[in-house]
Amino acid sequence: MDLKEQHILISGGNGMLATDLKRELEKENCKITSVDIDELDICNEKGVHGKLAALKPDILINCAAYTAVDKCETESIAYEINGTALKYLAEASANNKIKLIHFSTDYIFSGEFKNPIPEDWTPTPINKYGEGKLKGEQNILNTDGLDFLILRVQWLYGKNGKNFIDTMLKLSKEKTELNVVSDQIGRPTSTPYLAQLIIASLRADLKGIYHLGPSDYCSWYDLAAHVLKDTKCKVKPIPSSAYPTPAKRPLYSVLGLDKINIALKGNPLLEKTWKELADEYLRLND
Repeated sequence: MDLKEQHILISGGNGMLATDLKRELEKENCKITSVDIDELDICNEKGVHGKLAALKPDILINCAAYTAVDKCETESIAYEINGTALKYLAEASANNKIKLIHFSTDYIFSGEFKNPIPEDWTPTPINKYGEGKLKGEQNILNTDGLDFLILRVQWLYGKNGKNFIDTMLKLSKEKTELNVVSDQIGRPTSTPYLAQLIIASLRADLKGIYHLGPSDYCSWYDLAAHVLKDTKCKVKPIPSSAYPTPAKRPLYSVLGLDKINIALKGNPLLEKTWKELADEYLRLND
């Protein structure tokens, strides 16, 4: 797909991923329209249909999401944003022949695995956030005539939003020792890197469901220890049981990358490691 000829609409335009995605898309010289909740409330069915019919973009990239995982346990709006709203976006996209790009999560899986999870594995969410994101996927899959791409990602961090690395760096200046869970395993993914992978996926005109992320994976403890290796703060590994949270987290929920590695074979982005991404992020924020 030649992106220069495309009009791309981004919802949730002020968010962490959307900000980096816009920066990368500007290099493609395509037409970009970015809107946030004040211009497009994705939970407003009438508003969604009206806005998409008026703008008629070629591609809609939905970056709007409710990502406060623990608050999802009690906030009903989270299910509406992550789940119900995707029915409106999918139907309006199908009606106007718009390709819909949406982001899902490893949290739709239980975490009871020993090997990376393929795209066609049966989801069994263990928290409300996962339930909402799975409903969003189902609403897309159940919309007739829709051209769509669902990209499942995990452990995102970027400089335009609250994230794990920034939190660790901040706490390391306040404390001499930090306890970090060592039994939750995933692929830490920077939003600048993800934005580049998204564009590569668009160029290849991928359809269906794909997992994205760096070539390897680690625990939250591994990530914290790497990020803080040059500080005076000591990082201590602890089990998840020692750090209870309102929402249960999956333990091993590593997303399998075989499908994207075949689809984008030869792309150097696929060789990037989580340590390389973390180091690039640290250099950007020095």
